[in-house]
Amino acid sequence: MVYQQSGHGSYLIDRSHYDERIHLVRMCGAWNMLTAHALVDEQLQLVKDHLMDKPWAGIADMRRWELGSPELVEFFHEGVHQLIGLNLRVHAILPNIELKQMQKMVAREYTVGIGDSQLKVRYFEDEQEAIAWCRDELARLNYDTLRRD
Repeated sequence: MVYQQSGHGSYLIDRSHYDERIHLVRMCGAWNMLTAHALVDEQLQLVKDHLMDKPWAGIADMRRWELGSPELVEFFHEGVHQLIGLNLRVHAILPNIELKQMQKMVAREYTVGIGDSQLKVRYFEDEQEAIAWCRDELARLNYDTLRRD
């Protein structure tokens, strides 16, 4: 897989867990709005094409991400709301250890006003733990949906 470069920074959308309804994005470098727009546009299309019919999980691997311009927060906030509208229900974040507190602050900002009933968010240091948590949460959501029907 090749990182997509668009402006500053890059990203890679890893679809290897789509059969489990898990969408993984690896972010790298310092971003500008051009890179953010490219990611959000590509994500929205992939989700519409492959995942939106049932609840799904997103993993943001930010371990190589160096943040970006301040307007990214508002843009990501709008993007997350669009993804929730397409059935995103679980969001795992793998922060950059050196920027962990700053990235958590950014993530809190772009999820402002989103209740836990709409989107569960959790931070991890290990990718396999994040994937396992997403699997568990999706299974719980599917069980709760079946139980209500």
